[in-house]
Amino acid sequence: MSMQLQASLCVYSYGKARRDTNEASLLIQTAEYSPLKCYAMRKKAGVKNRLFAPVFIVGFPRSGTTMLAVLLDRHPDIAVGPESHFFELIKHLHLPDRLTPPELDAWLTRILAAPRMRDLELSADDVRLWLQPGSPVMPANIFAAILQAYRAKRGKAIIAEKTPQHLLELNTLLHWYPQAKAICMLRDGRDAVASMLLVPWRSHSSARLYALQWIRYFKLIHAAQKNFPDRVLVIRYEDLASQPQAQLQRIGLFMGVPFDPAQLDATRQSAAVPQWELAWKAAAEMAPDQDRMGLWQTRLSAGEKHIVNTTLHDSLHRAGYLTNGAALPPGFNCNWMLARGFFRKVYLKAIQQSKTYRQREEQCPRSDGSEAAVVNGK
Repeated sequence: MSMQLQASLCVYSYGKARRDTNEASLLIQTAEYSPLKCYAMRKKAGVKNRLFAPVFIVGFPRSGTTMLAVLLDRHPDIAVGPESHFFELIKHLHLPDRLTPPELDAWLTRILAAPRMRDLELSADDVRLWLQPGSPVMPANIFAAILQAYRAKRGKAIIAEKTPQHLLELNTLLHWYPQAKAICMLRDGRDAVASMLLVPWRSHSSARLYALQWIRYFKLIHAAQKNFPDRVLVIRYEDLASQPQAQLQRIGLFMGVPFDPAQLDATRQSAAVPQWELAWKAAAEMAPDQDRMGLWQTRLSAGEKHIVNTTLHDSLHRAGYLTNGAALPPGFNCNWMLARGFFRKVYLKAIQQSKTYRQREEQCPRSDGSEAAVVNGK
């Protein structure tokens, strides 16, 4: 199919979705809730039989996921809200695999009252409108209903959800929603690690452990692109920062919407970043620039540079961040794959015993305390 034909189909489907969504949102916002009325509204608006097609923005933290979320949220027909951390939440709450209708209201209240979910500013009634009345409800249905409710609240045609750690659950998300797509952000691991060491919410200060985590995320991105070539798009942070319009046009074709100049208007407000996160995400709301590329060279100490370069060397080479002739830094005499289990145990023990981690779990739980959740950096 030619690029011109793809663009034409993109514009046609985009316009139809926009009209249908506006009608559905108007019906929902102007009616009082009841199961029968909800069913009638959704059927009339064409929502009931339309497959849910969200776009998930994932990647290693500090890899440009927030910058992309802001750029997409400025589009008049794309809604991108604050991070939901849905999988982390349902594990922490021990959400059952299936809920009966009498249990639904109590669970919706608990889910929407969680710290991250409060940023979406949704009520249980808002979400219930997008659930099938009288039928058992599973986590996939609840997450879809939350995203649909947020999209309807914003009055937009497309919903995109940005939680970087959802890369760890990407296979599940793409299985839950057969029409869903994902955009994986990839950044030079050295810059990503250097940025992680500066954020106030970091769980430790080990460059090596963050580097090992970046390797895991890179492998997951590579696997996702291989297993879902038509549903996964990989965007490099460096390309988005240096050529934002070209990359947004590429993303628009992937999502089925045309590029809008408003996406590059730094004066436009975005709902993708809540106020309490601006301390470390404010730069994402500014115009994309190349000043934050290669910052690892000035932010990392000599020892951290050596650790990061030796740990990431092979993965950076496979990712295209090192040339074929790049030499391995001297002193690389350890098999990191064999040592990974040791570092994992040290990391887990240090995190679980740290005062900062215990205080964070008490004030704003972000995991269920399991070993997997802690090691994955949640």
